Amino acid sequence: MTSQLFVDESKRTGFIMVAVQYDVSLLDKHRKEISNQLRSGQRRIHFKSERDSVRRQLLQVIASQRQRTYVFTASSRYEPVARIECLNAVCAVAVEVGANRLVVERDETRDRDDRHTLTEALRDGKGDVTWEIQQPSAEPLLWVADAIGWCWGHPQKRWRDAIRGLQIDHKQL
Repeated sequence: MTSQLFVDESKRTGFIMVAVQYDVSLLDKHRKEISNQLRSGQRRIHFKSERDSVRRQLLQVIASQRQRTYVFTASSRYEPVARIECLNAVCAVAVEVGANRLVVERDETRDRDDRHTLTEALRDGKGDVTWEIQQPSAEPLLWVADAIGWCWGHPQKRWRDAIRGLQIDHKQL
């Protein structure tokens, strides 16, 4: 199975990064399912800005897709270092699972550092993983990582419980 990873972070309770693994053969189907959750005039789904009913509906769609998810919790409390820790761990997983592409949601304040980290982590024949940094409006599968990260870091137990049935591997760094 060739796969791709879609990556976003959450900063609510420390720094976490979420990577959702999708089988390449199902990308178009899953993108369409997620994109169908957009309301008229909406360009993207940003979980923190949605109503609870919209959140629950999107989580049902995500659960039905049955994708493997990796949650990385940084040991550093200093955000730039935490982001680098997590990106390095994401790259290691991408190589380990044989992913051919890694898509990271753009954080314009960290763009230069992200490019450097990804280049270094995937150089010297460490798998055949290509990477790109994208705006969230350009890639619906980034919204899945955003939703899972939001739930994972939310202080209310009900949101962490909402993702309990997903196939999640948590890695404390």
